[in-house]
This record gives sequence, C-alpha cells and structure tokens, in this order.
Amino acid sequence: MSITFNANANEDKIVLDTTYLPDPFTYKFMLNIQNQSQQTLYFKISSGNSNWSVTSPSGGKLGSIDSASSKTFVIQMQRSKPTSDIVETVPLTIEAYNDSEYTNKVDQGSINLIAIIGDIRNWENVTIYNFDDGTSQGWTLSGFSISDDASVEAGGYSSRAYYAGRSSFTATMSLTTTLSSNSTVVLSGLFGAKLKGGYNASSFKVYLDYLLIKVNDNVVCKVNLGSSMGYYVTAANTKTMDWAYFGVDLSQYSGQNVTIDITVGGHVYTGGANYNGYIWVWIDDIIIAGTDSL
Repeated sequence: MSITFNANANEDKIVLDTTYLPDPFTYKFMLNIQNQSQQTLYFKISSGNSNWSVTSPSGGKLGSIDSASSKTFVIQMQRSKPTSDIVETVPLTIEAYNDSEYTNKVDQGSINLIAIIGDIRNWENVTIYNFDDGTSQGWTLSGFSISDDASVEAGGYSSRAYYAGRSSFTATMSLTTTLSSNSTVVLSGLFGAKLKGGYNASSFKVYLDYLLIKVNDNVVCKVNLGSSMGYYVTAANTKTMDWAYFGVDLSQYSGQNVTIDITVGGHVYTGGANYNGYIWVWIDDIIIAGTDSL
C-alpha cells in the first residue's frame, strides 16, 4: 500500500530585521499538509537546523488528518538572535504515523525554509519608510491613512487602516520604485493590530484575515492570520496585537522598476447580528534594502 502526503509552507523565505528582535525570538508560519492516503494519519514536524527549534505544537506533534483531506497548522519556531547578518537553510522533516502514539512511522517528507536575518537598515542601499514626518512618503494609500495613534517609534507615525460596522474590509498601500541592483534585495516591515467586538452574542467574531504582498501584481507573500494565528476576537472582547514582523525576498526583481502592494483584509462574522465590530491595523518601519555581502 502506498502512503503519500504533500506538505507546503505559506512562505519559503523568512526575512527579518534584527533591530527590534528579542533574544531569543519566535517566528510563526503556516504549514498545509494534504493526506493523500486512504487512512487517517498523524503528523509530526522537526527541525534539521540546530539553531532553530520547534516550540509549538509541543514535541512537534501536529495531530491527525483524515484520509483524502488536508489541514493547515501554525508552526512556531525559536532561534537565538544572530550577532551578524546570516542566510541559512532550515530543513524541516514531516513524519506520518498511523497511530496516535506516534510509534509506527509510515512515511516522511521534507521542506526547506531559507532565513535571511540581519541588520537590514544598515545595508549598502536602504530606504526606510517610517512615516514620522506625518506623510505617506510616496506610498499611495487606499483605505489607509497616516496616523500618530500607534508607532514603533515613540511619538512617531504609522500607516493606519481602520473600519467599523462593516462585514469586511481591505486596505492597500502601493509604491512604485526602482530597486537597487544588489544581489540580495529585501522588504521588511512591522504591523500591529487592535480588534474589538461590539455585540454580546457568543457567535460574534471579528477577524483580521491576512496580510498580502504583491510585486507587479504577482503574489510574493501571503500571511494568513485569522483564527489560526490568533488575530480575532469573540463577542465584545478587545485584543491588541503587539508589533510583528513581515518580510519578503525581492532579489528576483533586483534593479527593476516595480510596483509593491501591501494589502490587509478582515471581516466580521455576526451570526445574524449587526456588523458593529472594529478593526485597526498599523503598518510601520517599512525597509527596502539591498546588499552584496551575503
């Protein structure tokens, strides 16, 4: 009998600026596994890079997937903060078992993540968009506005998307620019969010669904947030998310004139009630940087 499965991460390259990283730091990503066999399988993930450890789920045990079904898992990994710029491969092994005790392994596969971590703001060619002059600094805003109600820098500004009383929303920031011709070119930024319910029904939920980055209308990164990443509230709860990194490798566009779009989206599930939830999203400290030293 052939046992097969397919695993894909929502991003194969991790880009992080070390400026605000704690030591050690954690990183979350989404892993989708499709069980193509005719039996329920139990999956487990482990890291083949000693610098990175899987901290959630416990022991790397993901749980079961029914036959001919798929499921998306949130994987949390931890690493010590590097002291110099690095590019490293993080091999991940996914094992399939046919028992809940994870004793009878029937198949395994692997995927590789590439991590680019460094002092990006001090590379050779750097542009920083911190919005602290109170302007959009060349970004075209649709659903965003420049606001001083939240910022990475004390007393600073950020680009804010806000909506209330709507079933769904999207907001986009767009920039047309010529990237440096360096061998490595990246975009890094931070986002934070606040979600607030407004109806005391148990079914009422407010979701921040995704953060999407496109280059020349091509999707280069999509971070699915929603309930699986904890970006939602139920009923009249309020939740504020601290600043979190997003990043993408733009090296394939090195030296080109490009249009970069950063889009966030959310929705409200009401169970028949009015759409009276609230979502705030802040994006700040966007860095586009290039280097030939990696």
